[in-house]
Amino acid sequence: MVSDKLKEKYGLSRELSFSAGICIAHYKEPLSIVLKTAHEAQEAAKNKYEKEEKDAFGLTVIKGSGEVEKTVWKNYQAAKFIEILRYFRGEEECDAHEDWSFSTKLVVNLQNEFVRLINRDGFFPQGCKHILEHEIKRITQRQYNSKSKNKDKEFKLRKVLEMSEHLIELYNQTHDGKMNNYFSALNILRFMYRQINEQVALYSDSAVMQ
Repeated sequence: MVSDKLKEKYGLSRELSFSAGICIAHYKEPLSIVLKTAHEAQEAAKNKYEKEEKDAFGLTVIKGSGEVEKTVWKNYQAAKFIEILRYFRGEEECDAHEDWSFSTKLVVNLQNEFVRLINRDGFFPQGCKHILEHEIKRITQRQYNSKSKNKDKEFKLRKVLEMSEHLIELYNQTHDGKMNNYFSALNILRFMYRQINEQVALYSDSAVMQ
């Protein structure tokens, strides 16, 4: 939207890039802390990709408990975040006959499976990627939820495969291959899923009372 128009008008030789810092926090969190955290997230994004086109974002969540979750990715990978979040909520194919979603316990189970295999530097052992992919598919299948009485097995298999591919692709796109960055991203999506559900329930209750 911006870069293409500037390239056309000023004859730029390459795409413009930008890095962003994002902080998600409770509204009672001091604004100074939120802004400082957002700036730190932006710097983390720039530093991680300093040897290439930066064009990245740092995302930090300050939870009510005081726990902080951080992750850094290229800007184009934000689309993958949204896709995974939609699959947790079962938002794809809204008019489908199957009422479906994926439990966010998937993230917890994945972490429990692999935390002991990650080395001190945060990497997954080389040559074991097939194990990771196999476990993602197995755990994803177990965390598929459906409220439909007439459960469609083909529909389930398709959704499990699609969700597994999203999770595997996100891992493959991890810049330095560190698992902590990967799991931080999934934990943030898990947190966002809970927050969205709470807001939906709040508005639903409000509508019923009115």
